[in-house]
Amino acid sequence: MEAIIGRHLSKDECVHHIDKNRANNKKENLILMTKSEHMSFHAKERHQQRRNDLSIQ
Repeated sequence: MEAIIGRHLSKDECVHHIDKNRANNKKENLILMTKSEHMSFHAKERHQQRRNDLSIQ
């Protein structure tokens, strides 16, 4: 990601791997996010998964 954006990541930034495979560092698989955005993204994802699990029961 640093090569793509041409700078080092700040302490508040992280890289999200769209396909959840940390070894897949292709440009199209990466999204630069703040750590807050990243935590929120995964919290929403977990919430949706729980809702889906409950609807199956």
